[in-house]
Amino acid sequence: MNSKLLLVLIILVGKIVMAQDLPEIVPPSPRAETFHIYGDVPVSYNTGVPDISIPLYTIESDGITVPIVLRYHISSIKPGADNSNIAFGWTLDVGGRISRTVNQWPDEYVPRPNTFKLTNDLDVLDENDFSYLHLASGNNGPVFDTQYDMFTYSFLGEHGNFIMNNQEDINGNSNITIHQLIESPKKVSLNMASNTDFPAAGNNTSIDYFKIVKGTGQTYYFGENKNYEVVELGSEWGRSPSSWLLTRVISADKSSTIDFTYDTVPLYYVSSYVWADIGSASPNDDRHKLNNHYAQALDAYCSSDYINDNSISYEVKTIKEISFNKGRVVFNLSTDKKRINSIEVRDNDNVLIKTVSFTRSYFSSQNAYERLDKVDINNQNGLGIKTYEFEYFDYGLPKENQTDFWGHFNGKDNFSYDREIRNYPNEYGSQFFCQTASNEKDASLNHSKSYVLNKIIYPTGGVTEFDYELNEFIGTTGLIPLTSSTIKGGGLRVKSIINKTDETSQNIVKTYEYTPRVFNTQTPKSPLNPYNYTTTSYFMHEVPVSDYASYYDRYRSRRFSHNFNSGLDTQINYEEITEYQGSTFLDSNIGKTVYNYEYSIENQYLNKNVLDDSYGWSFGSDLTNQLGLGRNKLWYLYGASGGKLKSTEYFKSDGNSYIPIKKVTNTYNYLPIINSFKNLNVVLVCSYAQAVTSLTGGAPDSYLDQFYARKNGEAFFRGDSDLLPVLGCYDSFICQSSANLIKQEVIEYQDTDTPLITTTEYAYNDKGLVTEQSTVTSRGETQKTKTIYPDAIQTASILSDGSSIAGGNLTTSAYTAAIGMQKGGVYHQPATPIQIETYKKDETTETLLSVQRTNFKVWDLDQDNIINDIDDAVLPEFIETSKGENVLEERIVFKDYYENGNVKEVHKTDGTHVVYIWGYNQTQPIAKIENVTYDDIQSYVANLQSLSDADNDNCLDTENCNESVLREALSVLRANLPDTAMMTSYTYNPLIGITSTTDARGYTTYYEYDDFNRLEQVKDAEGNIISKSEYHYKGQQ
Repeated sequence: MNSKLLLVLIILVGKIVMAQDLPEIVPPSPRAETFHIYGDVPVSYNTGVPDISIPLYTIESDGITVPIVLRYHISSIKPGADNSNIAFGWTLDVGGRISRTVNQWPDEYVPRPNTFKLTNDLDVLDENDFSYLHLASGNNGPVFDTQYDMFTYSFLGEHGNFIMNNQEDINGNSNITIHQLIESPKKVSLNMASNTDFPAAGNNTSIDYFKIVKGTGQTYYFGENKNYEVVELGSEWGRSPSSWLLTRVISADKSSTIDFTYDTVPLYYVSSYVWADIGSASPNDDRHKLNNHYAQALDAYCSSDYINDNSISYEVKTIKEISFNKGRVVFNLSTDKKRINSIEVRDNDNVLIKTVSFTRSYFSSQNAYERLDKVDINNQNGLGIKTYEFEYFDYGLPKENQTDFWGHFNGKDNFSYDREIRNYPNEYGSQFFCQTASNEKDASLNHSKSYVLNKIIYPTGGVTEFDYELNEFIGTTGLIPLTSSTIKGGGLRVKSIINKTDETSQNIVKTYEYTPRVFNTQTPKSPLNPYNYTTTSYFMHEVPVSDYASYYDRYRSRRFSHNFNSGLDTQINYEEITEYQGSTFLDSNIGKTVYNYEYSIENQYLNKNVLDDSYGWSFGSDLTNQLGLGRNKLWYLYGASGGKLKSTEYFKSDGNSYIPIKKVTNTYNYLPIINSFKNLNVVLVCSYAQAVTSLTGGAPDSYLDQFYARKNGEAFFRGDSDLLPVLGCYDSFICQSSANLIKQEVIEYQDTDTPLITTTEYAYNDKGLVTEQSTVTSRGETQKTKTIYPDAIQTASILSDGSSIAGGNLTTSAYTAAIGMQKGGVYHQPATPIQIETYKKDETTETLLSVQRTNFKVWDLDQDNIINDIDDAVLPEFIETSKGENVLEERIVFKDYYENGNVKEVHKTDGTHVVYIWGYNQTQPIAKIENVTYDDIQSYVANLQSLSDADNDNCLDTENCNESVLREALSVLRANLPDTAMMTSYTYNPLIGITSTTDARGYTTYYEYDDFNRLEQVKDAEGNIISKSEYHYKGQQ
């Protein structure tokens, strides 16, 4: 609901209760990755990642809030990953974007096949199936796409994922639909349009923009006016959009729009490095047979060779300006446009209100990474109000060839981006082992901490210091057979946080302990093998050396990425975390808090052995099994994975033991997995080029040659069982899942033996919205609140569960509005309550206490300023309430609205009318007039609005300024009202606050602000000081 409307309701009635294996995977741009990190790696206790953020400014406009926040994330400190718009590890969180990882081909360009097949549907000896796999592999270009791209949205505190299904029908036409991976009240849609920026796209048609409508009706546009980021995909497809930036936000009542503009930043991005281990052996030497398949010997012919760096070119954008109805925020960029140097907040008269500036320097003389030294928040005169300063650990310059498996700096040269080759038994039971070059990939604590933030000095003089330690998890090490042990790695977790009110004050220490350890790759999102943190692929082919002899070469490439979110799940989750108020020693702290998390959805799938160590390929070769080429099934779960807070326990320490204070226990309902989206992942394993002349005489490397080579093995001097598979494949599934909190029990321990216990239970609809909340107190009293949302409305009198609507039928206009507000409806507000009911329960009965119903109506507001959207808006027509089983009675009637959705006139059931006049670009109420109608004062409105728009200064009535002119005009209106009318008027500096109020008696109170836009003093009509505020920051008088 519009915040201005809510303000009106509060004034009228008081409190209102409405209340994958190859480079077909193209990651989002590096700028997008730094943006999404806060949604993809949650800042919470079970990850050990501290929440480090500094709010800089918040735009507020008609119920829309756009915070501008400076954030720091320890997981982003990796060599080669300095892609931030601020400095190494920092990012300015503002606006939002939709990004995607391209799997195989861009989904909007290439449809899925009409008949989709998984591995179990394929036959090695069926030429049609072989052709299907060959086309799915992409080796003959983009014919069809068997893998979904993954889309991720992140904007204004909202995070989620969806896929785009481009399904080909029987006539070869594509039909695009959007599927959210977490069920929510949001509606996601897209618009396709012709775009010559991407000539390789079919008919030059690509995604023009996305639109997301929240359950409360706010609309968000992404990518309008070509505000997207572009990735170069190579010769086959050229360019393709990889991210669509937030361009516009429209309030639910259509009264306000916030626009975002961007500047282009050319950027060339290197995503990974590829090395290969190469070996060869004579096929006639049985010692070199690997499970009856001819391949190279692993012990004698090992070498390492650099292949290439897998570089992807991006065109990215950075925020330039945000405009809204009260002013604008300007982002001043560095010369190369990669960094934001400062931020300016200006009003509609271009008057400077506030600035934020960033001071940076390089960590070392190599000028490789920039650190953020301080942030200054200044007033319009350039005087500093707040300064934040930062310090960092420094254990040497992070180098891109000195990284552990997770991409963090480890200080050890790795000239090969590989580790030891796993040993495999041959038919005689022997094992071979090969290690190439120097490749120490273990984690190092001090090196991982290098360039990581360790101190913040606040404007008040207070200090926060951070210390970290390496994450730990249970994994496997060594050669076959593997052994289980505790392994350090996966980045840093917070070890302690020290707070001080100033540099010399006593420390306030928080220390953290983690046990047991659970690595997130042991969930359905990722493989169990700890060495599969990276994308691994194998290639095998036959190299002819004579008519009767050949060598089989084996290539293995590993992609090690140095940036977050490149298809690698590096998050480590913990089941139990203890936060001590002091050290971990009992006699050295004053208490502790214990957080317990559960991972039920992951464990559920592990118990089903979905992710066991069996590998499979469509052609049944166990050689690829041993080499770990792929899995039978790989599941990606969205919604319920990642851990849920199971309990929080609070203790105090008396020096000898911990005494419980409070315990909060949460119970969740894990909903069944729904809408499994299927992927077929296909890899070219080897080729038999000799088939060209000996069998078909066709073109080299055609799929038919490969098929015949596989089917007619004797023509290649091998038995069929000895030949390697040509194409390998495995299935993967993207699944929707969700977990709802259905019960919370709070136990508060007292000095008596009987604790206070409060239990709250929740029920939900299929949109994840709470429909019922029941609370049972220690006294056995039960109170229940039931909320009816639009999707529960079936008819004007019946709910979707078949029950009658309490309070009687909806009006025709209210019913029409409710249907339009349902999910996917014209007005889409499925999270806006229609009716709220309260009940009192005992052991046998449930008694209705009250009903409050908001009767909405579709209002024609003729909003010409709203582009690409409907002019109508759903707004309240009247509010009804009742007590017990009594009939609903009207309490408030909304008689009319302005064209922008602001309330114009309302009245109570007792007949008292209230009229509002809105000024300052119709963003603020400048007059509230009781006991009149709008017709009575309409002739004054236009002039008052014009004078308020011209008010760009502040003064008392004894002085001459635009504000005093406005107050005088308001006084003229007050003097000409009927004797029964009462009027309260207001003046503002819209981006700072209210500057004066004049009550019904004509008495004026003034509000004055200091140079830093803080309320300084309040004066009465004679200029006498009524109250005064003082502020003290470090370095200020």
